[in-house]
Amino acid sequence: MLGLISTDAIDVRIAASPEGRPLGRSYWFGRSMWRSDHGHGNPVEDFAHEFSTQGAMWSPLRASLFGGDEDRVRMAIEKYRKNFNQWASHMW
Repeated sequence: MLGLISTDAIDVRIAASPEGRPLGRSYWFGRSMWRSDHGHGNPVEDFAHEFSTQGAMWSPLRASLFGGDEDRVRMAIEKYRKNFNQWASHMW
């Protein structure tokens, strides 16, 4: 969850930046990469599934994370998924 939230925060900061800094990514991976590689599930896919099935009723959205905006959740999931998978493929 910290990876998704930090990805969203980076996106918001970049959008608000007058110079439009194009780069930024979350590095919140913790043990999730190891766990994913060792058959304990993929947390990014778990959050994506929760969001896709619950939509606006997803608890983090109801708690006003991601500004309560479903599009921001989708964007954060896709960006963090790409980043997570890229780093995971180089770790093991």
